[in-house]
Order: sequence, then C-alpha cells, then structure tokens
Amino acid sequence: MKNMYCEHLGISEDVYNYGQNVIKELKERFDRIDEIAEYNQLKVLSAMQKNKVAEMHLYGTSGYGYNDEGRDTLERIYADIFKTEDALVRPQIICGTHALNVAISSNLRPGDELLSP
Repeated sequence: MKNMYCEHLGISEDVYNYGQNVIKELKERFDRIDEIAEYNQLKVLSAMQKNKVAEMHLYGTSGYGYNDEGRDTLERIYADIFKTEDALVRPQIICGTHALNVAISSNLRPGDELLSP
C-alpha cells in the first residue's frame, strides 16, 4: 500500500508516515465512533422490526396525511428510538424555530400569554 501512495501518487514517504502515525493515534476515537454508530443502527433496526415496517410503508401518499400508515409507522419508530411517548416527524417542519412555533401555537389558545421566567 505504501508503494502505491509513494511511487504511483507521488506522496513523499515522510508525509505518508506522518499520516499513518495520525491514524494510529486516532484509532481509539474511530473505534468508539464505530461502536456508537453500530449501537444506533441496531436501535433503528430493532424499532423497525418492532413496528413491522413493510414495503407498503414506503409507498407515496396523497399528501393530505389521511390514513397515512407510512407516516404513522415512521413516527412510532422515532418514538421507540428516542424512548418517548409519541413523536411528530414531518418534512414540512423546516427548522427549529418552525418546530417551536408549531409546539407553542398548538398549546396556546387565542388571547393566552406565554410567560418567561
């Protein structure tokens, strides 16, 4: 492998060796990241199995959200992954500010005031 980098790609041996040392120093970090990624992937797969995700859940919809089994299943999957009672997963919510507005607006009635400490 070293030959390929040094001879064929023209990378100096010093640069190659430096890169290899950096990779060795970061190995533990990369291994930890891989462990976390694998754990999270297993959580997602488990939630998908629990909610019996099937091909029918991947079909398109009318856009109105009526009887949208795919969306409902996706929300149950998110709730299972994040260990919450329920989840609201919508591509129409485009940013954090929009999400806060939706949450506050759904809890305040006309004329209500939001007090902040």
